[in-house]
Amino acid sequence: AREEKAREEKAREEKEEGWEGGVDVGKYVDQGWRFMDKGDAKTAADRFGQALAKNPRSADAQFGVAYASEELGKKDKAYNHYCQTLKYAGKDSDNYREAKGRLDAMGRTCK
Repeated sequence: AREEKAREEKAREEKEEGWEGGVDVGKYVDQGWRFMDKGDAKTAADRFGQALAKNPRSADAQFGVAYASEELGKKDKAYNHYCQTLKYAGKDSDNYREAKGRLDAMGRTCK
């Protein structure tokens, strides 16, 4: 499911008019999830951060940073990026539902 989300994000990025670096966003998001699967949240957070540097509006990258941050115990950073995920993800998307669920589990809502 994560790989599918990353592919969808990559396709969206490549379709944005005037956007350069869409391939890099998908590549970094994919790498981030591979590191998460290996239990390396720190490196994963770095890769998701690289994706955000390319496109701060990437819901996949926002969610990845949030999830990795939560795993690293950085709850406030996770909260901020989950809220950004809600801002940029469609309400019917997996990212939106998962970010909302994580926020609910944290007992927090976005302002």
